Amino acid sequence: NEGVTMFDLPELDTPKKMMSSLMSLTKSGYLSYSPATAIRDGLSSAVNAVVMGDMSPLAYMKKAKSAWSFSNGAIPLDIPEGVAEIEQYLASRSIPSTPRSRGEAFQNFWNAHHMSGSIHPNVVTADAIVAGVHFFPDDPPDSIGWKALAVNLSDLAAKGATPLGFVLTLALPEGWRGGDRLAGFVAGLEACARQGCCPLVGGDTVATPGPLTVSITALGSVPAGTMVPRTGARDGDVILVTGSIGDAALGLAARLAPDAAWRASLDAVQLAHLDDRYLRPRPRGALADALRSHASAAMDVSDGLAGDCAKLLAASGVGGLLRAGDVPLSPAAAAAVAADPDLLRVVVSGGDDYEVLCTVAPADVSGLKAAAAVAGLALTAIGVVHGAAGPLAVELHGSPFTVGAGAYSHL
Repeated sequence: NEGVTMFDLPELDTPKKMMSSLMSLTKSGYLSYSPATAIRDGLSSAVNAVVMGDMSPLAYMKKAKSAWSFSNGAIPLDIPEGVAEIEQYLASRSIPSTPRSRGEAFQNFWNAHHMSGSIHPNVVTADAIVAGVHFFPDDPPDSIGWKALAVNLSDLAAKGATPLGFVLTLALPEGWRGGDRLAGFVAGLEACARQGCCPLVGGDTVATPGPLTVSITALGSVPAGTMVPRTGARDGDVILVTGSIGDAALGLAARLAPDAAWRASLDAVQLAHLDDRYLRPRPRGALADALRSHASAAMDVSDGLAGDCAKLLAASGVGGLLRAGDVPLSPAAAAAVAADPDLLRVVVSGGDDYEVLCTVAPADVSGLKAAAAVAGLALTAIGVVHGAAGPLAVELHGSPFTVGAGAYSHL
């Protein structure tokens, strides 16, 4: 599911069952590496020690390494060096800040996926951001930390998932291996983790001669059978989107073209709003539960509204109509488009919105809108699903509206 994978695991209550399941996944091509497994037998004391704050995740893994074995001998468990490095650096300001909370994240993940009577599917998403591609090298370090996690939480929200924790990999160039820059990055990451209730549970750090690169894998959970797919859109469904579209793309455009004429039509507050939406995406996790109850399909808008809508409809085997004139704009974006109507194409196809795009049966629209209002989110109808598979049609006031590719593509 383009970066989001769901594993519906069976009850794995013994080492042999778990190894057998992982071996099956390996043979079928779902796992490309030799399986090493986490088992619960003989580890209850270690788990409890983590939860009570008496043991860090690193110490937990060390104890587990000595305890995990099978009848045919121990299976080695390598502890990534980066876990130790991250724990050492974040000793006084871990994310969240106490061993108890990090331990609770481990326990929550363990309970949800290995020890509960009703195993929940596991929702996993991975996103990387690279200096010079996803952010400017001179962006505020805290905004980089925020964005790195926020784009992953946005994926989880669109699947209706509750965050459980995340794993962080940092490739640090010269100038980032300590000091104010790294501290600022950590502060932004911490702020997003706390707001999203998604603690850091491990990772790796490496030095690189290249640009700063941050990769995060976020873990989430949904009740069995309720994940919101991309493939569920049906004929007659209403296409809706949260929040406002185009702010981030216009914020980027304003930075790339500081002398653009349309900028003069915006005041300092409006320009700051556009810039902030580019720097700090707002994951819509508050809508996750309601999406599971009401949406037939959903995804987050990261590459561009028109292009991402086309992807969702294609995955569902349907077509649809997107009404560009109904796309919700912030006052700042509306002012920009009024000054230069061609900017509407940037709005519809620019990306970096990290809003939730969803399809909903007409009878469920009022329920989802009510839930969004309770969560403090705007939810706007912008189109309709057609039953026959085909390209997405984009119209403006009843006439065809060309948007090019409709989305950003790395390749």
